[in-house]
Amino acid sequence: MKIRIYVVGMILLILTSACNDYTISTKINEDGSIERIIRIDSYSGSGRPESLPFYVDNTWKSRIEKSANDTTKETMFYSKTFPNAEELNKELAKGSKTKSVAKLEKKFRWFYTYFYYTETYKKTNPFKTIPLDNFFSAKEIDSLNTGLMSRGLSKKVDDVLSKCIVEELMDSISAVAQRNSLYDSNKLNLLKEKIYAKELDTADKLIKEMEIIYGNKSVLVLKPDLERIFKGIENKMEYYMNPSNSVSFTANVVMPGLILNTNASTVEGNKLTWKPESENYVFTDYKITAESRVANTWATLATGITVFVLILILLVPVLRRKRYI
Repeated sequence: MKIRIYVVGMILLILTSACNDYTISTKINEDGSIERIIRIDSYSGSGRPESLPFYVDNTWKSRIEKSANDTTKETMFYSKTFPNAEELNKELAKGSKTKSVAKLEKKFRWFYTYFYYTETYKKTNPFKTIPLDNFFSAKEIDSLNTGLMSRGLSKKVDDVLSKCIVEELMDSISAVAQRNSLYDSNKLNLLKEKIYAKELDTADKLIKEMEIIYGNKSVLVLKPDLERIFKGIENKMEYYMNPSNSVSFTANVVMPGLILNTNASTVEGNKLTWKPESENYVFTDYKITAESRVANTWATLATGITVFVLILILLVPVLRRKRYI
């Protein structure tokens, strides 16, 4: 398992996989229902695609339109309306490659009703997560979230991914060592240093290194477990490096009423747009937020009528007194 080579390949894939062929549009309605449309541009083929990074089934409406610019390409649309965010989340949880959690709050404040919408896309790093603030500054974490990747930051991402892989590998090795009464924190820490320093790309090489560290062949009993551990990590790497599993997309949200606050990159009226790339949510969740308000016309009218009636009630006795004076 050539950790460094795999990591470099993963980074190159992340930085070159931003096709933006997908657009997810979400419309928040005043009654709390949510309309969801998934648009696939530059789709070539016939019928429904066999696999999508977003979950859809036969309960979604679908249609295909020919591309205006290229007749060999098509644009596919999937749409579905959900009565509330809870029902939307049941669908989102079924996604295999891109998972997110939506939250919608609706607060009535007499003259206005406020809507708060968030959707959080889960980080894609398949390996053990280590505290990012051990390696990245707050400014660098913000750059990771927004996709402003400098050469130095890309190198640091490379290093941190390597550490994530080694940490997961060592956790698994420690577990099997403990089950076989071979756990020794000092020896395992030394093994971790050796993994960083050497190219231990097979279970055999790792066993030989452990024989040297432990000073005997008792570690041979771990070989079947180590082969399984290596295979599991390599499978994760291969899945992560597969271009079809790297998803970049555009997210649109249409909020009811007047936009008050958002972290969207583009605002056009009450339509908000984000363009998260794959590297934006490797280590951290990517969260989109939007807040809007809708004027309650009926409440304004009711208040006006109530005030008018109260004024009349107060004025009638005064007018009557004046009449009899």
